[in-house]
Amino acid sequence: MKILHLSDIHFNDDASDAAEPDGYYRDQVVAKVRQETQDGKFDAIIISGDIAAKGKASEFVHAEAWIRQICNISGCPEKHVYLVPGNHDVDRSVIGERRQVFLAQDAIVSAPNKDAALKQTLADLDTGPALFRPIEAYNKFAEPFECDVGPSDHGMWVRYLDLEHGYRLKIFGLNSVLLSSCRPRAGDDRPARSGADHGRR
Repeated sequence: MKILHLSDIHFNDDASDAAEPDGYYRDQVVAKVRQETQDGKFDAIIISGDIAAKGKASEFVHAEAWIRQICNISGCPEKHVYLVPGNHDVDRSVIGERRQVFLAQDAIVSAPNKDAALKQTLADLDTGPALFRPIEAYNKFAEPFECDVGPSDHGMWVRYLDLEHGYRLKIFGLNSVLLSSCRPRAGDDRPARSGADHGRR
C-alpha cells in the first residue's frame, strides 16, 4: 500500500491574523504529493487532526476543497480519506458559551472513575450530544468522508479498506478531543473552575 499521512494543516480563516501562516507549507505538500505520485498513485490518505485552526465552519470549507485537490493529484479516491479531529478542530468558544457543555466535561474529569463517567455521559440523551457540540463544524466537514463521530458510536469510527488477494484492512478512528476545554490548565485540557465553583464542591 501507498499511504499519504497528513497532519496539522491548520486552515485559518481568522481575518484578524496578519497572514495565513500555514499556506506556504500546504503548497509544499501539494508539490511533494505531485512529485511522489509519479511513482504510483496513493491508496489511502490519513489526516490525523488539526485540520482547522480554531474549529470554525469556514475553515473546514477551505480544508475540504484542499483535500479534494490532494485526492485529484494523488489519484486516491475520496472514499479512502480517513480523518480524526485534533484539538485545533474544537470550537472552544462553544464551551464558553454553553454551560451544558462545560458541565458535561467537568463531570467527567472530576469523577473518580473517568471511564465510567464518560460512558454514562455518552449514553445520556442530553449530555451525550453536548460533548460533541464543540466539534459540530468538524463533524459536518467529516461526514462526506464517513469520519464524523457522535455519542452513539462512542466518539469513534471503524472503516474497512479492501486490499489485494481478498484481504481487508480494518481502520479505527479514535477521538481524543471530547474533553478539550475553552480554558485549559497548563498541561491538560481540564475545564477551569472559578473560585466560586471550588467553594460549592
